Amino acid sequence: MVLAARAKILGSTEIHVKRDSTIALACSVNIHAPSVIWYQGSSIVDFDSLRGGISLETEKTDTGTTSRLMLTRASLRDSGNYTCMPTGAIPASVRVHVLTANTLYEISQRGLNTAGEQPAAMQTSKGLHVARTKLAIVTICLLTLTAWQRFTFISHMTSVQFINSRFWQLQEEQFNGWLISRKQCSRQQNKWHRADRRKS
Repeated sequence: MVLAARAKILGSTEIHVKRDSTIALACSVNIHAPSVIWYQGSSIVDFDSLRGGISLETEKTDTGTTSRLMLTRASLRDSGNYTCMPTGAIPASVRVHVLTANTLYEISQRGLNTAGEQPAAMQTSKGLHVARTKLAIVTICLLTLTAWQRFTFISHMTSVQFINSRFWQLQEEQFNGWLISRKQCSRQQNKWHRADRRKS
């Protein structure tokens, strides 16, 4: 039993692009296809149409054939189902949605399309949102760590200052105590001397 070659869309089979951007579609097949024809709906993509800005690149390697279709300055009319049909292979299709900036924003906020699948535009937006969220978390952690280190340093310096202050206070108290003891000893010695003189 010989299995028929089958074309494969490279990337998502449903994409959302902003108007005036470039639509880039690609498909591959694991045979050396003599030709690859692209359809929009039931019509062959016309490279000589008044629309302009349509190009096709076909690459043949040892493992098969790859076809890349590009449409610049996308308009709402470029929306639709695109089919890659290599000669001698089962075709593959991709759904293209050309949207205005407002519509694209609404889809990114909604998150899911009507089919319940996540659109390519939403995947990019969500990935950027996740990256920003992670960056915000890391920033908060760094700020918290910095604040804690400053608090610890200030507390340490305060403790050192308190210890130094207490040390010199104790030294002063000991010195004052020594002076008092010395005065008391001098007074006692004077009393003894006076007593000895009286006896003599």
